[in-house]
Amino acid sequence: MALAIANQRSHLRARTGAMKRKLLVLLIVVLALVIFAPSIVLYTPLREQVLTKVVPPDAARVTVGTLTAGWITPVSATDVSLLDTEGNRLADIGKLTIDRTVIGLLSSQEDYGTIRLEDVTLYALVDASGSNLERALAAATAKPATASGGQITTASSGPSYSVQVVNGRILSRDATNGETWSAESLNATVTKPAVGALSIEATGLVRPAPPEVGGVPAAAGQGSTNAGRFEFKWAEDSTTKTKRLRVVSQDLPVAAIDPWLKRLDAGFRSTGLLTGELNASYPIERYDSLSGETAGRVALRKFAVTGTALQGEQLAIDETNLAWKCAATGGRVTVENLSLASDLAMFDLQGTIDERAVRGVATGEMKPVSLATHGDLQAEGRVDLARLAQRLPQFFQVREGTSITSGQMQFAARSMPQQAGHHVTASLTTTPLVGTTRGQAVEWDTPLMVNIDALYANDQWQFDRLSCESKFLEFAGSGNARQMQLDGQVDLDELTSRLDQFVDLTNWQLAGQGELHVNCQRNASGRFVADSNGKLTDFVIAYLGEQLATEPQLNWEMHAVGVSGPESLRPERLDVAKVTLAAAGDDLQLELTQPAVIEQLWAATDWPVHLTTSGQLTGWSRRLRPWIDLSAWSTAGTIELIAEGRLRISPFVASVATSSVSIQQLQAVSSDWRVNEPRVEWTGDIAWDSQTSTLVSRNGRLVSSTVASSFRDWFWTADPAQTSSVGGLAAVRVNLERLADLQQPEPGEPPGMTPLGEMSGKVKLAAQGEQVMAVVDLTGENIRLQKPQPALPGAPAVLQTIWQEPRLRVVGTVGYSPQADRLSFDGLQTQSQTLAIAASGSVDALSSQKLLNLAGSLDYDLESLSPIMAQYIGEGFKIVGREQARFELKGPLVQLASAQTLADTPQNAMGNVPGVSRTVAISPVSTSTSSSPQWYGRFLAPWQSASLYGLPIGQGRVSAEMQSGQVRIEPFDFAVGGGRFTASPVIALEPSPGRLNLPAGPLLTNIRITPDVSEQMIKYILPVLAGATQTEGVFSLNLTGASVPLGSPDAADVAGQLVVQSIRMVPGPQSAGLVNLIRQVESSISAGNLLAPAPQEPVTLISISDRTIDFRLVDGRVYHQGLEFQVGRWLVRSRGSVGLDETISLVLELQVPQQGTGSKLRELGVTRLEIPASGTLRNPQFDTRGVLQNLGQQLLNDQNIGNALDKLFNRGN
Repeated sequence: MALAIANQRSHLRARTGAMKRKLLVLLIVVLALVIFAPSIVLYTPLREQVLTKVVPPDAARVTVGTLTAGWITPVSATDVSLLDTEGNRLADIGKLTIDRTVIGLLSSQEDYGTIRLEDVTLYALVDASGSNLERALAAATAKPATASGGQITTASSGPSYSVQVVNGRILSRDATNGETWSAESLNATVTKPAVGALSIEATGLVRPAPPEVGGVPAAAGQGSTNAGRFEFKWAEDSTTKTKRLRVVSQDLPVAAIDPWLKRLDAGFRSTGLLTGELNASYPIERYDSLSGETAGRVALRKFAVTGTALQGEQLAIDETNLAWKCAATGGRVTVENLSLASDLAMFDLQGTIDERAVRGVATGEMKPVSLATHGDLQAEGRVDLARLAQRLPQFFQVREGTSITSGQMQFAARSMPQQAGHHVTASLTTTPLVGTTRGQAVEWDTPLMVNIDALYANDQWQFDRLSCESKFLEFAGSGNARQMQLDGQVDLDELTSRLDQFVDLTNWQLAGQGELHVNCQRNASGRFVADSNGKLTDFVIAYLGEQLATEPQLNWEMHAVGVSGPESLRPERLDVAKVTLAAAGDDLQLELTQPAVIEQLWAATDWPVHLTTSGQLTGWSRRLRPWIDLSAWSTAGTIELIAEGRLRISPFVASVATSSVSIQQLQAVSSDWRVNEPRVEWTGDIAWDSQTSTLVSRNGRLVSSTVASSFRDWFWTADPAQTSSVGGLAAVRVNLERLADLQQPEPGEPPGMTPLGEMSGKVKLAAQGEQVMAVVDLTGENIRLQKPQPALPGAPAVLQTIWQEPRLRVVGTVGYSPQADRLSFDGLQTQSQTLAIAASGSVDALSSQKLLNLAGSLDYDLESLSPIMAQYIGEGFKIVGREQARFELKGPLVQLASAQTLADTPQNAMGNVPGVSRTVAISPVSTSTSSSPQWYGRFLAPWQSASLYGLPIGQGRVSAEMQSGQVRIEPFDFAVGGGRFTASPVIALEPSPGRLNLPAGPLLTNIRITPDVSEQMIKYILPVLAGATQTEGVFSLNLTGASVPLGSPDAADVAGQLVVQSIRMVPGPQSAGLVNLIRQVESSISAGNLLAPAPQEPVTLISISDRTIDFRLVDGRVYHQGLEFQVGRWLVRSRGSVGLDETISLVLELQVPQQGTGSKLRELGVTRLEIPASGTLRNPQFDTRGVLQNLGQQLLNDQNIGNALDKLFNRGN
C-alpha cells in the first residue's frame, strides 16, 4: 500500500515537472515572438499590406531591397524604388531611416521623429498632358472631399516631424525631344514642430543631364558643368514673430522649365540665365487687414524664346531687369516701385491701392479695373517697335529689302482720387515709323493716337473723351450711365497704302471704307433705347486669294428698346429689337418676336427671332465662304428665306420652328457637277444643339425637279460613338435622267448612256445596339437606258433604248457600326422582269481602306440585256437565255496609284494610208506596284445559246476571275459557221474604265460567209461586200492585237489580217454604181457612143480569191490595204478606210484588162484608172474629175475615145 502511494506521488511529481518545462518553453516562444515580431512581420504578406497602405496601388508600386525594424531599434530601409502603374520608375531612395523605434512610435504618435532620405532621385517625364509625377501624386491624393471648419493658418497643431533629404536629385526629361535637366546636390529640410509653423530650407544646382529618365542615373558630374545655384528658405523669425521667405538664384538656366511650359505651347523653347533675389515677410498671426512687405530683383541675361505664335522666329533680348518693392499696412497696398526694363520695352508703376480692391480682384468678386478706381496710381511704358520688327521680321511680315530704323509705341495712365470720384486718364501714341526700302527713305508720320478721359464716381463711369485719331481709323465718343454716343470711320485703302511701305501685304488684300454711328440712352423711367447704323463701301478682305469678306455696298441699321438697370446702360430686357442689312439687292431682317430677358452673358441669352432674307444666291454664296468653301462652284439664282425660332450663341443652339426657303432658277456648276433647277423649295423645322452636337427635324420637305423628299422625326448626332442618337423616316422621289445630268461630262467626252424614269420609296433609319440600321425600299417606274446613235453632221441625235424595265424594285437593309468601322449589307435585292440581284456583304475599315466583301447571285434574261452588253463588247456577239450567275468581289474601294498604257509599234507602213501598219503590237503594259489595290473576284454566268455576227453558237458560259487588277476570262473555243471561234480575253481594270484586251492569234478560222456576217462585220474591211444580195465563201480572221475600252467599243484599237480563201457575191445597190461605171467605160470604148445606155448584161459577179487583207480599227475607222477583187475582166484594188458610222474614204484602182475593150486603152499606154470614193456605204460617191489627167496627153489623140470619156466622166459628176 505504502509502495503504491509512493509510486503515485513519484508519478505526480514527474507530470508536474513536465508541465513546468512545457510552460517554460511556451513562455520563451511567446517572448521571442514578441521581441522579434517587427522583423517577422517584415517577411510575411503583412509587409505588402503595410506598403499598400502607405502608397495606394492605383497610384504607384513600392519595392524595397532590405527593411529592418525592432522594438528598440530604428526603422530603416535600403534600395527603395517607386514605380508607376505601368512599371516605369518614379523615384529611387538609396537609404531611408527613421530615428524613432517601434515602441517609440506606438507609445507617442505626436512625434514622428526625424526621417532621413539619402541618395534620392526623382524621375519626371514631361509631356503635353503633364508629367508622370503629377499623375501619380494626383492618384495618391485622390480622396473624398471633407468639410473643413475654420480657416487655414500657417501655424497649426499636430504631430511633429523633420524630413531631411541628403544628396537628392530630380531628373526632368522632355518626352518630345529627349532633353533632360538635372536638379542635383539637393539638400533640404522640412521641419514641423508640434506647435508652430512649417519651415523649409533647400539648396541645389540645376544643369543639363543625359536623357536617362526611367533608366539608371548617370554618375555625378556626367552632365554639363555649367550649373545654376538656388537657395530657398521659408522659416519663422521668433524675435519679430513673422514668417520670412527668401529665394535666391544664380545663373539658373531658364530652359529647365521648357518641358513644363510646352503643355501651353508645344513649340515653346527658351534659353537664358536667371539671377535674382526675392524677400518677403508677413506676420505669423492672421489679421483682418493685409500686412507684410516684399522686395526683390530679377535679372534675365542672354534670353531668347521661340514658340508657335512666333512662327519659328526667335526673340532675343540681351538683358531684362525686373525690380519691385511693395508693402501692405493700414488697409492700403503701397507700390513703391515696380519696374521692368529691357532694350525692347520698359514699364513703371507707382502708387497706392485700397486693400479691399486687392482682395476683391484676388477672390474674383471685383474686376481688375477696380485697382485703378480704388487707388492713386501712375503708370507709363513704351515698346520699341523698330527693334521688335528687326528681330521678328517674318512675324511682322516686314517687306524684303526694308529696314525699320525708328518708331515706338508709348502709353501712360493716371488714376487719382478727387472729391467727385476717381479721375482716370490714359493715352496711347505711336511715334512716326521711319525706315528705308531698297535705299529709299519711307515714313509713316501719324500712325495712331488714342485718348481716354473719364471720371468714376458712385460706381458709374462718365466718359468725357474717348477718341482715336489717325488717317485710317477715327472714332470719338462720350457719355455716361444714362447716355452714350460713338461715331467712327475706317479707311482700309489708307491703312494699306501706309502699312504697305513697311509690311509685305502680298498675301492680303484690304480695301474699302466704313462708317459707324451708335447712340444709346436710358430715360427717367428706365427705358433703354439704342440706335445704330453704318455702311461699308467697296469693302474687301482677302487672304491668299481667298475672299474672307467682300461687300461692294452694305448698309445696316439696328434699333432696340428695352429695360436697363438704374445705374447702367446695359439692358436687362429687350422688348423690341430689329437688325436690317441691305447689300447690292440682297436684304436681311432679323427681328425679335417677343421680349427677351438678357443673361449675364449676352451670348447665353435665348433669343426668339424672326428672320427674312432675299436676294441673289451669288452674293450669299460669297458671304458664306469663310464658313463653307464654295470657291469651286459658280452659283446663280434668286433666294428667299423665312424662318422663325430661337437662337443662342454660346453654347450655340438654333431651333427653327418654321422655315421656308425658295430658290428660283438655281444654277451651280463645278468641274465635276452641274445643277440646273427651275425651283428648289424647303419647308419644315430644324434644330441644332452644339452641346450635344445634335440635329433634329420633326417635319421637313425638300422639292426640286431632280429630288423630292419629305422627312419625319429625323435626329442625328455628330458624335460617331452616339449611334443611339440617329433615326428618322424619309420618303424620296428621284428623277434618274436629271440625276445623271448632274455629273459634268469630261471635255470632248462623247455622250454616254442616259437613264430615264423615276425611283421612289422610303428609307427608315433606326439604332439597334451599336449599329445604325437603314431599311431601304425603293421602286422604279418605266426605267430605261438610252444611248445616242451616230447621226450625220447637223442632224439631231437619235436616242436608242437599249434596256427597259416597266418596274424595278430595290429593297434591303444597310447597317453602320462606328465602333467596328463597318458598313454591312443584308438581303439587298433588286427585282425586275429582266434581272434579279440578291447580295450580301460588308465594307470594313470604312474610314480608311474601305474593304469591300460582297457575294450574291444574279438572275437574268440575256436577250433583254444584250443591248447593254453591246455597249461594252460591241454588237456582234449576242447571247440569249434565262440563267443565274454567281459572283464574289473583295477588295479596297480606295483606289491607289497605278496605270496602264498601250504601246503601238507600227512596222512596214502601208503606203500613204495613215494609221495603218502591217504588224501592230497592242499589249497592256502594267506599271502597278505592290501598293496597287488587291482586288479579288469571281464570276460564273452560263448562257443557253449565242450568235457571233449572225453565226449561231451553242450553249456555253463565261467564267472569270479577277486578281491583281486584271479579269482573266476562261478561253473561248466554239464551233461556229463551219469553223472555230477562239479567244482568250483579259480585262485590265486600270486605268479606269478598263480595257478588254485580246492577244495575237486566230480569232475566226474557216468561217462561212453569210449576209449577216458580211453586213455586220466584214463590210468594214471589205466595203465592196456592203449591201450584197448573195454572198458565199470562206474566210479567217487573225489578230495581231486588240484593245477595247469598256463602255466605249467605238474607241477600240484592233489590228490583224483578214484571210479570204474565196468569196463570190452578187453586188447590191451600193456596189452597183462601181459595176455600172466599169460597164459604161467598156461600152464607150468599144462603141464610141456615149449617149447610148449601158448594155443589159447578165449579173456581174464580184469575186475575191486567196487574199490577205491587212486592217486596223483605230479612232473609229477601219483602215485596209491589200484588197483586190474581180469585176468581170477588171481587177480592182482598194485602199482607205470605212468609219463605224459607215462613211467611206477610199481610192479604187481599176486595172485595165489586156483583152477586149481594155486592149484599146493599153495600146494608148493606159494601164490603170484611179477613182476616189467618198460618201457612205449606202450611198457611195465616185469622183471621176481627175481621170482625164491620169489618161495622159496621148489619150487625147484619139478624138472619139477622148470625147467619149470626157462626156462620160463629166456626166458621172
